[in-house]
Amino acid sequence: MARKRYKHITIHPSQGGALIGSASDDVPISDEKNFLTSSANYTEKINFRREVDGELRREGWDIFNPSGSDDALNSAEPIRGLHQFTGTDGTPVLIAIAGAKVYRLSTGDKRFAIDYGTDLLNANPVEEYATEDGQDAPETLTFDPDYFENEADDFIWELIYTFTNHMDAKESDGTLKDPFEGGAYRWEFAEIQNHLIINNGVDLPIVYKSEYDQAYPLYGLRENGVVSVGTISNFQDRLFCGDLTMISAGYDEWFGESDPYGTITASTLYAEGDVQIQRYQYRMIYSSEGDPKLFNTGIEANNVVIAESGGLEGTLTIGADGSYKMTYTKNFAIDTDGSMFQKYKYGIHSGVDHVGIFLDTIGAIKYDNEDFDFARKVDAVKALGVKFPTRFSGNAEEENGGFTESEVLAQMISMISTSGIFFKVEANKTLRFVDKDEDDIKLLDPTSGTELPEGTYPMVLRPFAEQIRKPAAFQEFVQDGTRILKMKELADKLVVYRDSGFFFLTRSNSTIQPYAVDPRYTGGRNADFRNTIIQVSGNMHLFMGNTGVYNINRSSVEPKPVDTFELGPPFWQMVPPELSEYVYTVDNPVTREIFINCPLGYKKNTQGQLIDDLNQPIATNENGNMVGQPVLDWGVIAYDYINNTLSQIDASFTSCTTIRKPKSNRVGPEQMWFIMGVHQAEDESSMYIGSQWREDPKYGGAIVRYGYGPPLYGETEPYRIYNRLGYGYISKIRSGLIDFGNSFSDKEVRSYVLELSSKYGVTPIRVRISTTTAPQGTENVETMSTLNGITQDFVTLNELRDENMIPLYLRAPYMRDEISVLPEYAKDSGFYVDTGYTEIKSRTDESNVQVESYYSVQSDLVVLDNPIKLVGRTFEVSGINTRATTQSIGQG
Repeated sequence: MARKRYKHITIHPSQGGALIGSASDDVPISDEKNFLTSSANYTEKINFRREVDGELRREGWDIFNPSGSDDALNSAEPIRGLHQFTGTDGTPVLIAIAGAKVYRLSTGDKRFAIDYGTDLLNANPVEEYATEDGQDAPETLTFDPDYFENEADDFIWELIYTFTNHMDAKESDGTLKDPFEGGAYRWEFAEIQNHLIINNGVDLPIVYKSEYDQAYPLYGLRENGVVSVGTISNFQDRLFCGDLTMISAGYDEWFGESDPYGTITASTLYAEGDVQIQRYQYRMIYSSEGDPKLFNTGIEANNVVIAESGGLEGTLTIGADGSYKMTYTKNFAIDTDGSMFQKYKYGIHSGVDHVGIFLDTIGAIKYDNEDFDFARKVDAVKALGVKFPTRFSGNAEEENGGFTESEVLAQMISMISTSGIFFKVEANKTLRFVDKDEDDIKLLDPTSGTELPEGTYPMVLRPFAEQIRKPAAFQEFVQDGTRILKMKELADKLVVYRDSGFFFLTRSNSTIQPYAVDPRYTGGRNADFRNTIIQVSGNMHLFMGNTGVYNINRSSVEPKPVDTFELGPPFWQMVPPELSEYVYTVDNPVTREIFINCPLGYKKNTQGQLIDDLNQPIATNENGNMVGQPVLDWGVIAYDYINNTLSQIDASFTSCTTIRKPKSNRVGPEQMWFIMGVHQAEDESSMYIGSQWREDPKYGGAIVRYGYGPPLYGETEPYRIYNRLGYGYISKIRSGLIDFGNSFSDKEVRSYVLELSSKYGVTPIRVRISTTTAPQGTENVETMSTLNGITQDFVTLNELRDENMIPLYLRAPYMRDEISVLPEYAKDSGFYVDTGYTEIKSRTDESNVQVESYYSVQSDLVVLDNPIKLVGRTFEVSGINTRATTQSIGQG
C-alpha cells in the first residue's frame, strides 16, 4: 500500500459545468487528460444556472403586475400565446391568448373613478365618471362619485377576438382534440408594418392593429380561396403563408353564406358537398409588400400592376341622376377595420380608403372625377412633349402644343390622379361612388373621351393599394410534396423548413417571381418539433428534431448537431408525436438562455414511483402490468449560449416572451421584462399538457414575471425573488462520478468543503456524498446522520458563514456529491406537501428528507430570498494503490 499523502483538490464549475445525460458520467468529455473535466460536470442540474465563475441558484417568478396589483389575466385554460408588438403610435401592445380567446392589455393614465364593469374578461365598456381635466361627473349619474387621482397606470385585459378552435380543446373523455377536428396548432405571431397577425393553423389567421377596436380575420386570404394556413412568417415587409388549404369547388356558393370568413368544415355547405376544400401543403402565398391584409395576386409589367385574382365583382349602374352605384352579391367584408374596402368617412389616407373601378366591357380603370380643367390640359400637353419631342411646338398653352385634341384627351385620361374614388354604403349591398368632394364621379370612355351613358356595366371593385404596392403571389414547391413546417427569417433569407429538409428564399430580379428558391438540404435532420426553430445571435437557427438538436447558418448545406446537447439528456426522444406542438423555444435575454419547454421524463414521486397528473402512484395488477398511464413531467431545458452549458427547470411554462414593461406614458427609461404563462390545477378536469398540480386553486392559467431584473421603482438593488407565486422550490446539483484521475485504485477522502461566492448570502444547504466501486455499481451513501431519532442520508450545513466543512472518512474508487438548497420561510407555521405525505410542522424539522416540493397557503407563509452561488468544492484526498481489489472477481 502506498504512503498516504493528502492533497486539497478544488473543483470549480468553470472547469466543466456540462450537464451529462448521453455520455457516461465517469468519462472525461474533453480532449485534455484532466480528471476535472468529468468531476466538474453534472448528472443533474435543476434550478441552477451558470453565472461567470459559479453556479447560481435560479430565481423564481412572481405575478405579472405592472400596475402594482394582480394583472396576471387568471384564466381557466393555459395561456398558450404571449406576444408584444409595437403599435402605430410606438406604444408596445401586449397580447395574451388563453383557450380560444385573444386579449389585449389596455393601459390608462391617471384616470378618475373608473367603472370597469362586472366582467373584465369580456371587455365591458369602460365608463369614466370624471376626467383628468377636472370636469364634473356626467349628469346621468344618480350619485356623486368619489373623485381620486391615480398616479399609477391602470390596466385592463380586453377581449379582442375569439377563435373557433384552440390547441387545448378536449373531447368528452378528456383527451385532446386533433387539429381540424376541434383542436388546433400552437399560436404563431408575425409583425408587418405595425400589424400583428395571429395564426393557429386551422382557423383563418387574424390581423390586429393598436387602433382597432377588435381583431379581424384576414379577409383577403379567404377572398382568394384560402381556407386555412399551416404556418406564417414575416419577410421583407410581406406576410408569408405556407401549407395552404384551399377552396377547390363552390367558391361562389360559399361567399353567399352569411359568414364567409368562418370555419368552412363546420358549415352545411361543406357537409353536403356543395363546397369542397383541398390541402396543398407545399403551396405558399405572400401578401403585397407593406400590407399584410392584401392578397390579390398580380404581376408587374412596365411599372403597372396587372391583376390576376381578387376584387369584388358586381354591376355598375349609371343613373339618370348622374349617380354611379354598384350592386354585388358576394358577402365580402365592406367597411370594417380589417377590410381593404373602406367607405368615404375615413377621408384620404394614402390609399387605405380608395378603390379602383375595373369596367370589363371597356377595359378601363378609373380612380377620380374626370374634371378636365385647363391646368390638367397643359400638363397633358407637356407630358406628350416629353414622349414626342419632335412634334412638340414648345408652347403647351397654344393650340395644344402641336398635338391633336384626341391625343390630348387620351393623355389627360391617362394622367388622372389616383387620389380619389370613394364609396358610400347604401342598402341592399349597394355602394355609391363619390369623389373627394363627395360628389358623384364621372367616367369617360377612353376611346372617345365622352362620358359613359346611362346603363349597367359589369365591373370589379379593387383596393387602390393594389396599384401602388408590389403585388401578392402564389408559389408552389412541389418537389417531393412534403409539408412546409415552418418559415423563419435568417438575415436576408427566408428559411423554409419542410418534412424532408429545408431551402432558402431570396429576393430575385424577376417581377413575375420576385423570390428565388435555393435548395439546400434533403435528409433526416429535420425540424420535427417546428416550434423550436429559433434565431441565435442573429446569424444562426437552432432547432430540435427527432434525432437531436441542430443548427444552421446562411451558408449551411446541412444541419449540424450542437455538441452541448449531444452530451446532455436526450429529451427529444421523450416526446410522443401527438404532443410535438407543445414543445417550443424562446430566448430569455435576462438570463441569456434559450428555454426549451419539453418533457424531462416521466413524473415520479419521491419514492421513485411513476405517477399520474394528480401525483397518484400508478398501480400494477397481478401480472405486474401498470394500471393507468404515467404522464410526462414537463419542464424546461435551459441552454446558456454564453457558456455553452445546459440546466433544467422543474416547472412548465405554457408560453413565454420578452417585453418592455407596460406603461401608459412612454416617456422615460424602458424596462425589459421576461414573462411566462404557467398553469396550476387541482383536479383531473383542470389538467392540461404542462399543468402543474397543487392544492391552492386560486390560479389556473396566469402570467408571471421571471424573478430577475432591474431595481424596482425607488430601490437600488436588482429585482430578485426566490419563490414561485409564494411557493418554495428546491435547487439541486448532482455531480458526475469523481475518480480524481485514477479509476483503478481507491481514494481516501477525509473532508469536504463547500465554497460559496461572497456576492450572495448563505442558507442551509444539504450535502449528500456517496461512493461506488464501479460506474455501474450500487452507490452507498456516506453522509448518514441522525436527527430527532430519524436517520437521514444527508448532512445539513447551517452556518455557512464560518462552518462550511464536512469531516468524513470514505474509501472507494468513485464518489459523487449532491448539493440541494431548500426554500426558507419567514415563520414556522403549518403547511402541506404533496398528497399522501405527512404534514411538516417546521422548517427545522429534518424529518422531511423525502419532500421535493412545498405547497403552502400564501396567507400563512412567506418565502424568504435565499440566493447562493457555488464557486467550488474542495476535497481532502489521498490516493491508495489498492489495484481496486473490490472490483476483482472473488476477492475483496
